[in-house]
Amino acid sequence: MPVDIELMFEQIKWIEPAVYRMHCRLKHQRITREQLESDGPTFSNLIYTLSAAHSLDQMEASREIEIYNDYANEKVSVRRLTKYGSGVIEV
Repeated sequence: MPVDIELMFEQIKWIEPAVYRMHCRLKHQRITREQLESDGPTFSNLIYTLSAAHSLDQMEASREIEIYNDYANEKVSVRRLTKYGSGVIEV
């Protein structure tokens, strides 16, 4: 199952609130180009977050990991798949 981007940003809300706010403003088209350019570090972290989600999706497609979107606890968990066992790692 691919990473649920909205769920991922709900989790990020508690770690990096500025990234969550920027995501919401972009999603609802309530940010100007000037505002976006003036907050480069936050935008960079937002792009990093989206890249991480894409990478996780690719890793799941190649059967390296299994993604679990935990809606009850508002988090995305990842289980690393190996031939000897596996472990659950929170992303």
